[in-house]
Amino acid sequence: GVLTAPSRVYQRSLVILLALSIALPVLLVALGLRRVTQPIAELTSAAQQVADGHLEQTLQVDSHDELERLAQQFNRMSARLQQSYATLEQRVADRTRELAALNDMAALVSRSLNLAEVLDAALVKTLDTIGLEAGGAFRLDEEEGALFLVAHQGLSEGFVEGARCLSPQASLAGEAAVMERPVVREVAAYPEGKLKSLLQAEGFQLVVSVPLTAKDRVLGALNLATRTPRDITPEELSLLAAVGQQTGLAVENARLYEQAEETAVAAERSRLARELHDAVTQTLFSTNLIAEVLPRLWEQNPEQAMRRLGELRELTRGALA
Repeated sequence: GVLTAPSRVYQRSLVILLALSIALPVLLVALGLRRVTQPIAELTSAAQQVADGHLEQTLQVDSHDELERLAQQFNRMSARLQQSYATLEQRVADRTRELAALNDMAALVSRSLNLAEVLDAALVKTLDTIGLEAGGAFRLDEEEGALFLVAHQGLSEGFVEGARCLSPQASLAGEAAVMERPVVREVAAYPEGKLKSLLQAEGFQLVVSVPLTAKDRVLGALNLATRTPRDITPEELSLLAAVGQQTGLAVENARLYEQAEETAVAAERSRLARELHDAVTQTLFSTNLIAEVLPRLWEQNPEQAMRRLGELRELTRGALA
C-alpha cells in the first residue's frame, strides 16, 4: 500500500488534469459561441419587433468586430425607418387635409351661380386653409384688359378703393396669370408704385397670387396677403394651384350662367319689341282707316262721326303708350 500510494495520487492528478483539459476548451467554446449567438439572437428578435411595427428597436453590442458593425447598421436602419414612417404619416395627414379642403371648396363654390358669391366663398375658405389673414378676389375682364375686385376679406376701405381696378401688368396677379401657377412675392420686392404703397400702408409683408383657370383660360385671381413673414411651402403652393383650378371652373360656370341670363333677357326684349311693333302697326292701320272715312261720315251722320272721333283719340293714345 505504501508503494502504490504515490501512484494513486499521480493517477488522480492525471484524471484531474485530463478533465480540466477537456472542460476548459469546452467552456471556452461555449463562451465563444454565446458571444456570437447572443447578439445574433438579439438581432433576430429586434428585426422581428421591427417587422411587427415597433420601429424604436436598438442594439448594444460591444464586441469590436463585425457583429458590432452589424448592430450599428441595424440601429441606423431602425432610426431611418422611424424617420420615414413619421414623414409618411405627416404626408398622409397633409394630403388628407388638402383633399378635405378641396372637397369643402368644391361644395362651397358649387352652391351658387352668382359670381360674387362664388369668389367670396372661395376667398374665405382659401384664407382659412392656408392660414393667411387678408385677400381679394379679382375678375379678369379681357375686353378692358383689367382686373376688377369682386370680393375681399381683411382689407381696409382705403385699400379696397385703391385696388378696385388693377392693371394685370402692374400686379402680381398678372404674373401669376402668365405663369399659370401661384406666385409668391415679398412686398419689399414690389416695384415702386401705387400698389406697393397700398400694401405697405396695410402692413403686409407677403403676397400670394393664385390664378383662377378653366379650359386653358385665366378668368381671374385670388390675391392672399399676410402681415407676418412666413414661408409658403411647396405643398401649400400645390394646394393653391388645385384651389385655383377648382374655383376657376366655378367662375366659368357662373360666367356662362350670366351670359345665358343676358341672352334670355335680350331674346325677351326682342320678342316684346316685335309684339309692340306689331300692336302699334295694327293701331296705326286702324287709325288711318277711321281718319279716311271720318270726313264723309261727318257729312252723313255727325253723331256717329263723333263716336268715331272718340275711337280715333283712344287709338292714338294707345299707340303713344
